[in-house]
Amino acid sequence: MNERDRELEAFSKFIGALEPWLGEVVLIGGWAHRLYRRHPLARRLAYLPLITLDGDVAVPPKLKARELSVRKRLLDAGFVEEFVGEDWPPATHYHYGKGGAFYAEFLSPLVGSEYDRRGKRKATQEVGGISSQLLRYIEILMISPWKVQLGRENGYPFSPKRKVQIANPTSFLAQRILIHEDRVYKDRAKDLLYIHDTIEVFAENIAIGMNQEEGLPKELFRVEHRSACAAGMRIPARADACCGSHRGWHLKLALLLSFCLALASSASSLPQTQSRTEASATVSKARALLQQGNTEQVIDLLSHYLQAHSKDSSARLTLGQAYAMAGRNDRATDEFETVLREAPTNY
Repeated sequence: MNERDRELEAFSKFIGALEPWLGEVVLIGGWAHRLYRRHPLARRLAYLPLITLDGDVAVPPKLKARELSVRKRLLDAGFVEEFVGEDWPPATHYHYGKGGAFYAEFLSPLVGSEYDRRGKRKATQEVGGISSQLLRYIEILMISPWKVQLGRENGYPFSPKRKVQIANPTSFLAQRILIHEDRVYKDRAKDLLYIHDTIEVFAENIAIGMNQEEGLPKELFRVEHRSACAAGMRIPARADACCGSHRGWHLKLALLLSFCLALASSASSLPQTQSRTEASATVSKARALLQQGNTEQVIDLLSHYLQAHSKDSSARLTLGQAYAMAGRNDRATDEFETVLREAPTNY
């Protein structure tokens, strides 16, 4: 069994363990990004999605009681607990088998102050027998989730099919940008690729995630405002509130999403004289090398490629991530700034 098969087995076992709660929890992070490719609205892309080893799951403050707890079902499925940090209950990673590369962690919305009345930081809480980390903006990822079906025809060993919930793309993009300043540099580079790829996958269909008939914008901006106030962010007080929130916050989020769309537009546009087949093959090879940790090979490959195809922003974003992963942050910053500078009409 190769590494990809082992990862698929671990993820499938994880989904099987969560089956009683699949209608309550939402897959977020890297696995949501990967499963976007399985959605009916997704476009077929020539390169592989960014792959991560962890499976992040957003869970509500309470889950419906079942015969067995989430924790018991995970342990019965072969997962092993790893306790992280000194909080109580401790943050927990659930690894599939001892030493397994795949692991899962659970995240819940942090509501109100970060500290309780005794001055203790609210870092974790118990939900369904598992320890869930409390983080800002997780509630955004649980608004109007999309659903994908996993079965044998799309590479997952489920019969009958399993229907899982994933963060809708609009919420995914908004949350990624809102946490951007708090992320370490390496994760910022990865988030830029998530943003770029998510919009490329859905293109014009991403507007469906912002369809007012689904009530998403109103709920998204309302939750954003509540989260921002709880986090102590200063929001201009305006009498002309919009969508149940201050207009200033509405405008801020709209501008952030516009930045995403502009970035994707820049990254997906190639000159007519350039071969898209060549571009896709090169970027796919670079991403495969990056997933294996071969940052220097990626840097060498894309540096030479960009000498002839300097406008290929997909390649430049990948090169920037390789520099960031290699600890060469100044070079990574240069590449990302070049992406923005090459599309001045978008900003």
